[in-house]
Amino acid sequence: MNTVLLALALVAAAPGPKDAPKKDPPTVVGEWTCTECVGDGQKFPSEVAATIWLEFAADGKFRYRFGPEEGAGTYTTDPAKNPAELDYTSDKVAKGNHAIYKVDQDALTFCFAEGGRARPTGFESSAGTRVLLLTLKRDKKKKE
Repeated sequence: MNTVLLALALVAAAPGPKDAPKKDPPTVVGEWTCTECVGDGQKFPSEVAATIWLEFAADGKFRYRFGPEEGAGTYTTDPAKNPAELDYTSDKVAKGNHAIYKVDQDALTFCFAEGGRARPTGFESSAGTRVLLLTLKRDKKKKE
């Protein structure tokens, strides 16, 4: 009987299976080329979307090109939020801007309101909202 109790005590005290290590959420770090852009409820022509480019560096700096306009700034992310949040300030717009994003392998969906408006709550751009919804692909030649 003592042997059975000892065996049960050892089984109960033994460590359980280890949880799989938590993976870091996908990152925005890298260079991204736009494949689709919807603004104010209207889909932009593909040749216009192709002129949009974003680069997020690991040090919290970013660069961008929207057609002929180029600029740079800083950003922070909170991937724990649902949806993940990104806040940024650029050299063209001093006040903070608020975005949401999701990364799925080499695709980035990025949604923000122009001019420092409130952070979007979903990945959509309806007419009259001044919200831009970008679908981008990672530039694999320069993948970090």
